[in-house]
Amino acid sequence: MTYAALMVHLEPGRSNTGLLKIAGNLAVRLQADVIGITACQHMQIIQGDGHIPAALLEADRNEIEKEIADAETEFRDVLGAKVRSLEWRSRASFESLSDYLAEEMRCADIVITRPASGDLLDG
Repeated sequence: MTYAALMVHLEPGRSNTGLLKIAGNLAVRLQADVIGITACQHMQIIQGDGHIPAALLEADRNEIEKEIADAETEFRDVLGAKVRSLEWRSRASFESLSDYLAEEMRCADIVITRPASGDLLDG
């Protein structure tokens, strides 16, 4: 049995190597392409006058960009030589991340993500 595409959901700001190894092994066995995806939500400040200092917004944006770039690098490093085709998707938004992820996940035959605790796949 073959599948066209697996999607693997990476958590930004942490190692996803264990999860990526599982996704890579499954992709090889199922002859599937792999789509990597991650999403980050910008800092949201609810209290105060609504004014957020520019330096704080810039620091938040820089941190998110770095976490997304690091996740993509790990994705490509772990799977690049193993999987026939890789695609990367990411978003930084003030909007609902679950809505974005759910919409994107419709393009995959199988979605792979880590359990809530994450301990099983660390490494």
